[in-house]
Amino acid sequence: MQSKKHSQVKTPRGRQRQQALRRGEALNFEKLEARHLMATLVVSTASDLTNGNTGSIAALIANDGGDGISLREATIASNNTDGADVINFAPQVFTGGAASVIRLTQGALTINETVTIDGTTGTSIVITGDANNNDNTVSGSAITDVGASLSANPLSLNDNSRVINFSDADGTLTLSNLTLTGGRTTDQNANGGGIYATLGNISLVNSTVSGNSVSGDLSDGGGIFAYSGNVTLNSSMVSGNRTSGYSGYGGGIYASSGNVSLTNSTVSDNITLNANSDGGGIFTNTGGVTAISSTVSGNQTNGAYSEGGGILTYSGNLLLINSTLSGNRTIGFLAYGAGAYSSSGNITVTNSTVVGNTTSGGNADGGGIFAYEGSVSIRNSILAGNVVNNGTAPDLRSGNSGELTVSHSLIGNTAGSGVTASTGTGNILNQGASLGPLTDNGGPTLTHAPQTGSPVINAGNNGLAVSDLGGTLITDQRGGAFRRIEFGTVDMGAVEVQAPATALSIVSAMINEGGVLARPDLWNTLTVVFDADASVTAGDLSLFNDSQGGVSVDLSGVGFSYDSSTKTAVWDFSTRAPLEAAYYTYRLDGGISSTTGLLLDGNSDGTGGDAFLAEHYVAIPGDANLDGQVNVLGDAFSLVANLNLTSNPSWADGNFNGDGTVNVLGDAFILVANLGRDVRPPSSVSAVSAKVNASGELFIPGGKGGSFVVVTNFNHDVRPLLSTTIFSGPQIPDSPIAEPDLFLAGANDLRDDIFGSDF
Repeated sequence: MQSKKHSQVKTPRGRQRQQALRRGEALNFEKLEARHLMATLVVSTASDLTNGNTGSIAALIANDGGDGISLREATIASNNTDGADVINFAPQVFTGGAASVIRLTQGALTINETVTIDGTTGTSIVITGDANNNDNTVSGSAITDVGASLSANPLSLNDNSRVINFSDADGTLTLSNLTLTGGRTTDQNANGGGIYATLGNISLVNSTVSGNSVSGDLSDGGGIFAYSGNVTLNSSMVSGNRTSGYSGYGGGIYASSGNVSLTNSTVSDNITLNANSDGGGIFTNTGGVTAISSTVSGNQTNGAYSEGGGILTYSGNLLLINSTLSGNRTIGFLAYGAGAYSSSGNITVTNSTVVGNTTSGGNADGGGIFAYEGSVSIRNSILAGNVVNNGTAPDLRSGNSGELTVSHSLIGNTAGSGVTASTGTGNILNQGASLGPLTDNGGPTLTHAPQTGSPVINAGNNGLAVSDLGGTLITDQRGGAFRRIEFGTVDMGAVEVQAPATALSIVSAMINEGGVLARPDLWNTLTVVFDADASVTAGDLSLFNDSQGGVSVDLSGVGFSYDSSTKTAVWDFSTRAPLEAAYYTYRLDGGISSTTGLLLDGNSDGTGGDAFLAEHYVAIPGDANLDGQVNVLGDAFSLVANLNLTSNPSWADGNFNGDGTVNVLGDAFILVANLGRDVRPPSSVSAVSAKVNASGELFIPGGKGGSFVVVTNFNHDVRPLLSTTIFSGPQIPDSPIAEPDLFLAGANDLRDDIFGSDF
C-alpha cells in the first residue's frame, strides 16, 4: 500500500470562528415568581418580512405589523426571548406547492437560541435561499438542482444565501417536517451552505436538506456544517449538496468534533469537487458516525487525495447497524475508501450491506471500506460487488495495525483485505451475494434485497444480531413488520428475507403520533400504519366509552385520510368536539384487507379476519399519575414536588395545562377544580376490601365505579400513614359512605403552607 502524506489524522484547520457562549447563572425561584414559559409562535405569511415588533415573542404577537408573522420575525423574536421556543406554521396559509415556499430575500436566518421549527401544522414547507426564484429545480419540487443551475447559467445562483446560521453554544436547533434548499456560500472559509452551526447541535426530524452548496476554498459542509455540535438525523434526508472549492470537506454533512447519527435516514448524491476534499456524503474529524437502519448512497469525491466517497472519519469511530452503503465513489489519485474511509478510528459493521461502491483513481484502494489504522469488526454483513479500477482491495482494505474480526459475513473478493479462511467463523468468501438493485423494498430507505438462492439467506449468527448500542435487533433495516430473524436464523446483510404474508398486520397504532403523555387530556389523532397497502375507510373505526359501561361513541365529524405510499391511515379527532375524560376502547374492523385480499390479523395470531382492539385513557386535567382519579396523594403531592419546574415538564410532573412549566396559577387551580373526579370504569375496581394501591392511596371500592379515599395527616406531615385503620371489623360497605370527597386533617393550614395564604 502506498502511503500518502495526509493519511495521518488531520487536525481542524486554524480559522477565526466566533464563539459567543451564553453562560447561565443559577436562580432561586420564589413562589409565584414570573419566569419564561416555552412559547409557540405561528408563522402566518410566507413573505420574508421584518416590520413587526420583534423585541420579544410577546411583543411580536401583540404587534405583527398588520401583515402576519414571518419566519424571519419569529426567529428574531425567539432570539430576543430567553429559553427554548417552538415555531409552527398556519395550516390555512401553508397549503402546499408555491404557497408553502419561503424565499429568504434578506439573507440567512440567524438563530442564537434553542428553538424548534416545526412544519407539521403546514403542508410540505420549503425554506430556500433562492431569493429571486431563478434556480433550476428538481422536477416537481422547489428543491434547487445545483448542477443543473450551474450548467444552465452559472450566475443564476448569485442571489442565493445560506439558509440558517445557528450559534447557540449549548443548545439545539430542531427542524421538523421541513425542506431546506438553495443555500449557498461563495467565499473562502465560508462553511455550511444549508445550515452553519458554530457550537450548537443540529437535529433533523422528517426533514430534508437538499440542493445546497459552498464554492470557496477551505469551505466545508455543502448541506450542513457543525463545528463542535452533534448532527442527528431521524427519518430525514441530506441529498444533492456539494462543496466545490479546494479542500472542501463534507459534501452533505461536515462535523468537526461532534458526532453524526443517522436513524431511518438517507444521505445520498452529495459531492465534493476538488483536490483534498474528503467525505462526499459525511465528514467527521474527531467525531464518530453512527448509522442505524439508514442508507448512504450515490455520494462521491472527485479530486486527488479526496477520500471517503460515502463517509470519512479521521479519529472518530464508524458504526453501521442494519444499514446500507451503496453506489458511492471516489474519483482521483490516491482517493481511498469509496464506501467509507477511516484513518485511525475503529469500524464496526453489523447486519449491514456494503455493495457497488467504486474507486477509480490511480492507486486508490478500498472500494467498499478502507481502514488505515483502526480496528475492523464485521458481523453478519455483506461486502461484495465493490470495485477498484487501479488498486488491489475491492471490498475491504483493513488497517495496518488494527485488529481485524470478520464473522458470519460474506466478502465477495478477499484480495487485499487480510481476510482468509481462518479469519473468524461462518464466513462466505470470494462468492457473489446475489442481491437485487438498490430500490424500495419497503420501509423508509432504499435497500438491496437478497434474491432467491442467495447464499446470505439464513447464513448469519443470531447471537451476533445485536446492536452495539444495546439490545437484540428486532427488525431489519426496513423496520416495522420486517423481522430481523426469520425462518429461525438471521440473514447476512441489512435485509432479511421474510416469510410470505398470510394476513394484513398493523405495524403501529399511535394516539397523537405517540405523544400521549405530553397532553393525555387531548385526543387529536389516531395514526395506524399497516404492513401493506390496505383498503380501509373511516367507518372501519369504532370507539367505546368504558367509563360509561362501553357505550358507543358517535364519531361523526372525525376526519379521515389514507396515504397508500406510507400505508398510513389517520383519523383526525380535532375536527369534532373533544372527547371527554374517560377510558376508551377503540376497534379496527377485522374486515379491513390489503389490496391483495389479505384480511386484518388484529390479534397477531397469524390468521386474518379478526379485529384490532386497544385501550386509551383520555385523562382528567389534574390526574398526574394517570390512574383515572384526581386526589391529594396521587396528584397534589406530585404537583407540589415539582412547583417551579420548567423546561417543558411532562404531564406526570404536574404540567396539567401543557404550557411548559409547573405553577400555581396554571396547574394547581386545575387540580383543585377537579379534586374528587373519578372516571375509572366499574370493572377496574374489583377488590372486596380496603387496600393500598401502588400510589400509596387507601381506598374502599364503591358505587359509580369510584373509590372513597381517606387521607389522614397529622402535624402537617404529607407522608401517607399507610397503617391508618379506616374501618374495623370484616364488613366493608358496598357503596361510599358519602359522595366521593377528601378529608384532610389540618387541610387549611397545609394548603397555606404549600400555596400561600392567598391561594
